Amino acid sequence: MTLWQDRKGNQYRETQRRAPHTDSKHRRIVGSHEHAWKNASPQERENLRADYARLGMPLTTSPDADGNSEYTWFLFEAAGEEAVLWVNGLFSADNIADFSFAPVDDAGTLALTLRQKADWVSSYRIARHAGSAPAPWRSAAPGRPTILALLKAGKPDPLCKLTSSGSMGEVSLLRGPSAPETPWQHTLTAGDADSPCGSVTALPDTEKGERAWVYSPPGNATNTPLLVLFDGQVWHEKLNLAAQLDHAINAGTIAPLHVLLLDSGDQEHRTNHLGVPGGQVETVIDALLPYVRANWPVSPLGSDTVVSGQSFGGIASLWTLALADGQVRHALAQSPSLWRFRLTDALVRALGDWDTLALSAGHFEGNQLEMAEELSAELLAENADLPITLTPITGGHDWAWWREELLRYLARWSRARGAV
Repeated sequence: MTLWQDRKGNQYRETQRRAPHTDSKHRRIVGSHEHAWKNASPQERENLRADYARLGMPLTTSPDADGNSEYTWFLFEAAGEEAVLWVNGLFSADNIADFSFAPVDDAGTLALTLRQKADWVSSYRIARHAGSAPAPWRSAAPGRPTILALLKAGKPDPLCKLTSSGSMGEVSLLRGPSAPETPWQHTLTAGDADSPCGSVTALPDTEKGERAWVYSPPGNATNTPLLVLFDGQVWHEKLNLAAQLDHAINAGTIAPLHVLLLDSGDQEHRTNHLGVPGGQVETVIDALLPYVRANWPVSPLGSDTVVSGQSFGGIASLWTLALADGQVRHALAQSPSLWRFRLTDALVRALGDWDTLALSAGHFEGNQLEMAEELSAELLAENADLPITLTPITGGHDWAWWREELLRYLARWSRARGAV
């Protein structure tokens, strides 16, 4: 594996280049809503269908004694169709049958039920196919080609009330009955038309040709905190982060802040330049951070600066915290790809240069939650008083909860600083 060197001359051996393969063990069930439909009269089914349209998909049950709920999807007028649910973190190309809809009457109604924790948050799509030819995901090669074919055929659920966007485009959003509340739900795809809006300014390309933007909050706030955010092209172009921050700032939930968003490029560029102890981490520390501090009304203090990222961006945020010499003293690392490098030594060497570390990872991300737990335990073994938090999420490798958790983190950070 490649040997990498950081800006201080320390060397790190890359453990592995690609994420380890994980297999879903989740199985479908026949749920209570399916039983109710099968046992209902034609008139009762009409009433149920009206209720389902009002409630939206998926239908959920109250949490049981183990904290689980049923999640049921219905498709109507689907006679002769094959339909498959792709749901982030759970779907397995090796077990398509467990995510395939099944008939629940003779009129072309299909249904699918999964049992999962009641605080589940996930993005999903439904792929449907009619006709005698095989569905595109059936004729694709096993493994990832099957998933890609299904995603390409999939569309948001027309009966789901919540939609969002991510790196793959528009998706439906599943939120369990015990999912953490978020006051920004209506701003997932749009902001508040009649409220003050911030602005997003494109920066000159970096010396390496990378794009970046700066979000400025509504109003004329000065000396604001600064958030550094990797994979900025997704947050800016797909997730409409500016509108969500506008709403939260106008509502007084998040204090005004500026955001530096750095484009991580395509997958090859991300692999080579993001999540490593150089690359875009050095670009942020040596070039972009000084530039933004010189040209925007942000605080110059590391104690007022937080870095965040997801996946490769999550581990990049840890490298930034470890290597910034106190210029960035807070980090939120979401689903950090800790299988690439061992970060403990770098963060221990930087003790005193950073103030807080928040980690979060999903239960449906292979061993990423376990590795985040190990990192937290190793750092706390070095110093039990370190301000480290770890938030387990009932979800997958998913923008659906990354977005929500980032906003909740910024709200908590604002409150802790007495800024709201």
